[in-house]
Amino acid sequence: SDMQRVQSLPPLFSAFAQPLQRLPMGRARQEFLKELRLALEDGIIQPICAKLEEDLRLLVHATMQGTRQALPLSPPEDALAFLRLRPLRLTESDVVDIKDQVELRLSRHFYDLAALAPQDAEAYVRMREQASHRYGLNLVDGGLPAGSLAQGLDVIDVMRNVHLLATQYCYSLHQQFFTQAAHGDAKIRTITVEHLTASIRVHGYGVINTAVNYSVGFLKKKLEVVAEFLADESVKSRLLAEQQWMEGRPAYTWARAVETARFVRRLGAGRDGVTFLDKLRQVLTQIGNSLGYVRMVRTAGM
Repeated sequence: SDMQRVQSLPPLFSAFAQPLQRLPMGRARQEFLKELRLALEDGIIQPICAKLEEDLRLLVHATMQGTRQALPLSPPEDALAFLRLRPLRLTESDVVDIKDQVELRLSRHFYDLAALAPQDAEAYVRMREQASHRYGLNLVDGGLPAGSLAQGLDVIDVMRNVHLLATQYCYSLHQQFFTQAAHGDAKIRTITVEHLTASIRVHGYGVINTAVNYSVGFLKKKLEVVAEFLADESVKSRLLAEQQWMEGRPAYTWARAVETARFVRRLGAGRDGVTFLDKLRQVLTQIGNSLGYVRMVRTAGM
């Protein structure tokens, strides 16, 4: 049963941690300790966080909507039992407190969600209160004010639509501002460091890490597209040929670059008629815009 699983966790981890007392300090010891922490994270802490978040979300939603029949009857017993466990000792200096780890992860998760959707900030405040009342968890209040800028684009709006920023704006590297590309409207939006600075003052400096994390996620997807393009056999063979041609030559000539561009263009085009080379240029531009946004956020936070 679930309660038996909870009760068996401390002696089980104590048994697994026994080899750490005999292993000398080194890479093997660190890898073994890392595996134990990863097993605890994936098997215990993350499932508890997901179960508690679902319970709190259903409870607060039912309370705010006034639907008493949808209220969860009682908190999950196994989750409560895990939270009551004493800290697990892996080594003399490595101790894992499940309750402390759950508080840390839920606090961070609720902050990120509230930063992305300020209109739902009240719901997350209530979820924190219910976490304290229902589970005895002390979740940190992010302190995000429910305000935004009346001028320019808010840093949260840009963060939630970083893909639109990368595709619809042009970045000035030297002056550090974004200008909306021509799209037929009478007004053109701009994003400056001053806009981001004022926005960060409203939402707090904690929003910087969240904005950077979302930009990194977007960059990862775009770099995967570039890697997939470069891994194509036709492109790879051409690049290897160019590498051999460069051996013994002082520089790469313009004529050779034009010839290579023509070769890549002959590889075909997408369904929209844009050649793969032009699509690569678009992806690289989006990567540059995303890096420019991260740079501007960093400058605005200084």
